[in-house]
Amino acid sequence: MLTDAPSKLYALLLQSPQIALYIRDFTIQRSPHPNLWMQPNSLLPLVLPLLCRIKQFSIFGFWGDWLDIPNSLASAILHVISSVTLDRLHVLNVTNVPSVLLHNALSMRVLSLYFVGLNPTEDPGALVHIHRPQSISLEDLNLSLDSKVGGILGRVQALGSVRFANVRRLAVNPIPNSMNSPYNFARILSAVERTLERIDIQWYELSFQQFNDSQVDTSRLGRLRTVQLRIIMQEAGAVIPKYLRHAIHNLTVNNPRLESLTVVLYIPNVEGAEIAGTKSIARQLRKIDAELSGSFPALREARWEIVPECSPPNLVPDYEELFVANLSPHTATWCPVRRAGLPKARRGRLAVATAQEHLTLFTLDP
Repeated sequence: MLTDAPSKLYALLLQSPQIALYIRDFTIQRSPHPNLWMQPNSLLPLVLPLLCRIKQFSIFGFWGDWLDIPNSLASAILHVISSVTLDRLHVLNVTNVPSVLLHNALSMRVLSLYFVGLNPTEDPGALVHIHRPQSISLEDLNLSLDSKVGGILGRVQALGSVRFANVRRLAVNPIPNSMNSPYNFARILSAVERTLERIDIQWYELSFQQFNDSQVDTSRLGRLRTVQLRIIMQEAGAVIPKYLRHAIHNLTVNNPRLESLTVVLYIPNVEGAEIAGTKSIARQLRKIDAELSGSFPALREARWEIVPECSPPNLVPDYEELFVANLSPHTATWCPVRRAGLPKARRGRLAVATAQEHLTLFTLDP
């Protein structure tokens, strides 16, 4: 954080301490400068301990190493994370985080860890200085299935499976071409299989086959009722992922009590208002419709949404007509097309569900 915002906020809180009572959400946005977490003599370490009613805390931005954080800031961050009022924590792109951070993080109600690595030199059993009460139960877990998440899952396993004993919603971001992603996906599903009610998966289109080949088993998720698939298309001109029908078929076999299915398709580089290969797309949709019809007796909704990156942005193909014509009304609800902004910005927002918080230093919540 390389702005004067911390100094201004600190001065404000000194002048009117009661304002701290209304700050419920605070984000540290890392700059692209390597090894630099804050300006020299920044007052950020003095601001954080004043946030006495904070509910949500986030660390976003460019990649950073915890070992590069000044001691004063590291202590202040751990102080916030140990706050008894905090129940939502989001951490993105940080390596070598200490075990105490993970231990406190596991007592949040909502936890997001994207591309977060633990300090491998620490003793996994040396979890000391624990200040947070463990009465809060983790319900909403968001993970990137990168190579580092295996260390986190191993550390959680060492602490006892009770840490995931109440997880109801899981959001995962498999990494394309990662040999560890299917294995770590299976590990996390095994840890939450007794309680999981909803799963959100953001997939790159071409990594679908990798997960189908790995045969990740969802049949033990007895309480699963809601599935959301966010799929980033990669093949030029493709609208429907070639493996989507197979994925839905697996759900009909393993999770027949599903009540809600949402498919969001992000289509890059859409040029003009014409849709190429409409006959092929129509055939794919009808086959998917056949899978959905009658296979989920408890299904209340099947939602479809397309987010194209159009050039020019005012020309949007009529996806609605194509989908509505080839999907049964009782198996599909069409959501209005959302036009994406610049490709890089859109892909950045996909990476983390809470990415809109990047724009805010703090929010006042009555």
